[in-house]
Amino acid sequence: TIGPDLTGYDRRNVDDMLTNIVDPNAYIREGYVAYHIITTDKRNLLGTLKSRSGSTITLQPLNGDVVVLDADQVSKMEEQKTSVMPEGLLNSLSSQEIRDMISYLTKDAGK
Repeated sequence: TIGPDLTGYDRRNVDDMLTNIVDPNAYIREGYVAYHIITTDKRNLLGTLKSRSGSTITLQPLNGDVVVLDADQVSKMEEQKTSVMPEGLLNSLSSQEIRDMISYLTKDAGK
């Protein structure tokens, strides 16, 4: 899972929803921040931090299986300021397609 389950979100709040779609970097929910790790053996890993306890770091790469590293294997670890959700998702959609998508996302939101 690279993004949160949206079931519990207030899908009636169209302004908030559109803000997150148009500018996914404005707010990245805790647990979904990407980290770039360079290991001592020069591997480059990008993924979400699943856990960090004691001397162990568990990373869920965006494309692959969970990686467990000892802290002494990590040469550099940087929190990324950009979301893994790409920007410009609405650019290729017509106004009607955007309205249809919002209608779909907000359907049954009041129940």
